[in-house]
Amino acid sequence: FNVLRVPMSAELLLQWKKGEYPRANYNNAYNEELNSMNSLEIFDYVLSLCEKNGMKVIIEIHTVKTDASGHNHPVRYREDMTVVHFVDSLSWIADRYKNNDTIIGYDLKNEPHGKASETPHAIWNNSDDMDNWKWVAQIAGNAVLDKNPNALIIIEGIQIYPKDIKANNFVSKDDDNDYYNTWWGANLMGVKDYPIDFGSPERNKQIVYSPHDYGPRVYEQPWFKGGFTYESLYKDAWHD
Repeated sequence: FNVLRVPMSAELLLQWKKGEYPRANYNNAYNEELNSMNSLEIFDYVLSLCEKNGMKVIIEIHTVKTDASGHNHPVRYREDMTVVHFVDSLSWIADRYKNNDTIIGYDLKNEPHGKASETPHAIWNNSDDMDNWKWVAQIAGNAVLDKNPNALIIIEGIQIYPKDIKANNFVSKDDDNDYYNTWWGANLMGVKDYPIDFGSPERNKQIVYSPHDYGPRVYEQPWFKGGFTYESLYKDAWHD
């Protein structure tokens, strides 16, 4: 491998922006060279090591707030962290490293998810609903490209998608049977009906769709049960 995907919180990036540096958690005895650095300086040091060794880096917003369980929250806003905060965090880091080609891309948010029966849950359509991941991803992606037009914009899927998008454009809010269900961040079925659009062919070339999926050792989805092959996985789940 030659790329590191580095999880961060939007809250941390906004703290760095304000000149606040939460204490980094690492083994102080084995990493004495870090003990004189603040958390942002440590990150810059890591980037220098990656550059020295020919590694590239993807920045990934794993959770909005700095919370070890924050990735369990299904959408990209929380309490005092709004869409504006989320976008601002990505805009700031994209601007700071716009001339550093060790960072090649921004994974906007880890695993947007939620079933129809769960509140809130991520959706994917042409609305400006607060829970519409497509809408927020377009705003955030454009904010990054405003600072660095060469960055890759990595956009994960959601969890569910309506079985009949014409009859139910995420209107059915609580009946899980009305939706295809997949893994968190794995469902990109909405791209066929509502592709990401950054407003120009040049910007759209920077899009990387990223379906998050896992094998049966993580979770035995229905398509893994009773034995499976590449062909059966493609037919039962992954083609759609």
